[in-house]
Amino acid sequence: MNTARISLAGDRSELVGVLRDVTERRHRKRELQRQNERLDEFASILAHELRNPLGIAQMYLGMARAGDGAAFEQVEDAHSRIEEMINTLLDLARKGETVGDVEPLSLADVVERAWLAVDTSGATLSRDGVDRSVRADADRLLEVFENLFRNAVEHGTDGQAAANANSSLTIRVGTTAAGFFVEDDGTGIPAGQRKTIFDRGYSAADDGVGIGLTIVKRIVEAHGWSVAVTESEAGGARFEVTGVTFQSSSVE
Repeated sequence: MNTARISLAGDRSELVGVLRDVTERRHRKRELQRQNERLDEFASILAHELRNPLGIAQMYLGMARAGDGAAFEQVEDAHSRIEEMINTLLDLARKGETVGDVEPLSLADVVERAWLAVDTSGATLSRDGVDRSVRADADRLLEVFENLFRNAVEHGTDGQAAANANSSLTIRVGTTAAGFFVEDDGTGIPAGQRKTIFDRGYSAADDGVGIGLTIVKRIVEAHGWSVAVTESEAGGARFEVTGVTFQSSSVE
């Protein structure tokens, strides 16, 4: 607030003040700070994640120059991996922590679409009580299930599920009173890693982008929900999303 004294006729004077609402300006400043922090985060992730495939490409390029023709395929794979990383990070940067139009959705339909969109070869889907509807952003909820399915297939078959050639990883999707879950009968996630598994850059695989579960967490929280990881009854990983309000009836 700025004030000034104004002299009037005679010996009279008045104090005049100008009140300026800076709430909006402060809000913009905080938002700009958050955007800058997010850009720093993406730059850090990109620099960290690209080093491995770039190193692989350089190594095999040297081998190719030395006469190993098969090395060209490895270089191509590394470049494809880099492109995947860039697309994933750009997608997260553009959408951030926001959701678009929220509408009633058939949970069963979203699960089916996500399953068909991911390479789930060698895995079996089991559904339990997903014939319910939930209010959510369709595209972003689809991303949640795609990333959870992809994570289960990529990391859930490292041990007992893959030990037997006749054994298949089973991924189960179901609902609870508070939300829904995705679990598997794979190797599970060690208790010591469960607090950091949603952190940016985390990956149990050497060639993982390390951001799929970060995307899951941000989308879930943007809907006002919460996500946590625990152990399934079969000893695998179980991701639970809570705080979800279901519709009174399923969507046709």
